[in-house]
Amino acid sequence: MMTTTISAHHRMENSLQHKDPASNRKALRIGPACYHVLHLTVLMAAHEMNFFYDEGLRDEEGGENYELVPHGLAPFGFEKIALLQAMKDKEVHIATDVQPRTALYLNSRGEDCCVIAGWRNNRGRSLVAKRELTRLTDLRGKRIGISDRGDNHHLLLTYWLHQAGLDPQTDVEWVTGIGPEMRLAPLREGKIDAGLVTYGDHVAELMNAGLAVLQDFSSTYPDGRPDRVIVSTNRVIEERRDQVKAFLRAILRTYWFVRDTRNFFYFRNLERRLRRQSPNHFEQVRPVHVRSPEWMEKHQAYPIDGLATGLEQYAKEMVELGDVEKVELDKVLRQDLMREVFQELSQRPDVKADLEQAREVAQRIGY
Repeated sequence: MMTTTISAHHRMENSLQHKDPASNRKALRIGPACYHVLHLTVLMAAHEMNFFYDEGLRDEEGGENYELVPHGLAPFGFEKIALLQAMKDKEVHIATDVQPRTALYLNSRGEDCCVIAGWRNNRGRSLVAKRELTRLTDLRGKRIGISDRGDNHHLLLTYWLHQAGLDPQTDVEWVTGIGPEMRLAPLREGKIDAGLVTYGDHVAELMNAGLAVLQDFSSTYPDGRPDRVIVSTNRVIEERRDQVKAFLRAILRTYWFVRDTRNFFYFRNLERRLRRQSPNHFEQVRPVHVRSPEWMEKHQAYPIDGLATGLEQYAKEMVELGDVEKVELDKVLRQDLMREVFQELSQRPDVKADLEQAREVAQRIGY
């Protein structure tokens, strides 16, 4: 029951204001956990390409039967304690781009929160540093560039610094505001001493700048690291099973869509538009991520079958960091509906070409 209008913020607010009470109760409400623009692109592509509508999120009168809740459900850095309450307050049934530790933490405290699908299973990242730094312990007293404390890169490096015997809170300096797409220049200029980059894209440039790989995480996470997932509750799954499946079908089709280079100009302009509309100044001025058709294939590690992978290793890390006390993955994981959805779409003639294209990309790139 949304309409495509000028501003994402006003579009969604107007949609809520003009919706009658009966349809409000039936609509599936979906929201991103994080405010970062790149985390909004998949949802907006699914909406603008009509995937949500076409896969069944419509009412008996033919109107849209879903709502997108804008901007980010939980304050950044407080997601694991604030997300579920935010979902209850705003009556959000499905939250996207959630850190898995949030689901693990909430579930360990007896809350109803489960992972229903993967979002990004990131791969191919390397910790790059000045060439004289050869071990993680050499980072003591050094500056490491990240976007934000508590983001995926910060969480990953915190674990490995801890494994090396360092105190991530006091033994290194975290320099924030340096996103992955902005990290090479500060490394070359010596403004930071280390940072995560996609090493394969910049080998010659890094070598010429006197930098080297301190640790390559590709082999550490052969199936990717599940930095973000999609969560819901068992109650929503049971009460809205058909709607959840319709949502998952739409999301899976979008995963294939955003890695298809034929959609480059649309997807690049979508990100540019969402950055202009973001209420966050840092997000407005960040460089556009969608730089080339090649970037679409390599840097959007959305799983072809929609499943989160590597959660066992991820859960082990969170326990060792003391982020969660215990983990019962069988209670956290509810990816059975996504498996059903993938099988359904695999047999549909109308999306056969899209799936074949996605499979070709996954085979060629390696994920």
